[in-house]
Amino acid sequence: MSFMVFDPVIFSNYIVDCARRGEEIIVIDNKSFNVERYDLIYRDTESTMWLDKNGRLVKADGYMLFGGELGNISIERASVNVSQ
Repeated sequence: MSFMVFDPVIFSNYIVDCARRGEEIIVIDNKSFNVERYDLIYRDTESTMWLDKNGRLVKADGYMLFGGELGNISIERASVNVSQ
């Protein structure tokens, strides 16, 4: 699917093409996640994101940082252990 987004950082609209690629299992911090993979193309940039069954972001590669002005970033869900 394709959709228009507005990026407030660069104050511009652009089209995002999104393709669902299917289920995958990824491991982060020794924990397995069942996820759906989505490939995105926008502003001559390609990125990938993995969402859990509730639509929450688990991992992303190639996201534009500040509208692409500062390059791309990769992020992933992390486990936080708090001891008292």
